[in-house]
Amino acid sequence: MSMKPVLEQVAKGRRLAVRSIVMTALASMDCFVYRKQVVEATSGVDRHDESWGGLGPINNQDDHAIEYGLLGRAKLMLVEQFSGGRVFENNAAVDMDSVVVTGLVEPYDHNTPKNLWRCHLPSWDLDIGDNLMVHLGKSALIGFEVMDRIGSSAMADYGVRYVLAKRDELEYLEPFKK
Repeated sequence: MSMKPVLEQVAKGRRLAVRSIVMTALASMDCFVYRKQVVEATSGVDRHDESWGGLGPINNQDDHAIEYGLLGRAKLMLVEQFSGGRVFENNAAVDMDSVVVTGLVEPYDHNTPKNLWRCHLPSWDLDIGDNLMVHLGKSALIGFEVMDRIGSSAMADYGVRYVLAKRDELEYLEPFKK
């Protein structure tokens, strides 16, 4: 069952309006998007024997059994919501390692001329479990993992907000080594 053509055009227009804001806002940050790929266990070797010193895998997303493949680039705007993090027992600060935020993420093809980024959607989209490496400066990166997708309105075509959790430092893994 599809919407009436007029409603579809409204939804597409609203979606492109949100994309345009994210792609052009000064508050948007550049990032690389990586997709996790589970590495198969060595032939004839039990995954439990290969993982964390024989302790066994916690789940299928253990970092030792994951490779990260570059999907492409995106713009990230973290203005939607800050859910905070765990407060230290002495109330001295918020543990920024447990921070969860929601934001708008718009992928783009960096080979497309910049003035066309707003209108040209790449062939891929973000999935739960993808990792965003956000550029904070020349060499400063911060990692987020996509935990969930939330609709921005009752019309799914209007756009999606992503729930992002801060990742531990990934610089010991390929392709994040400096």
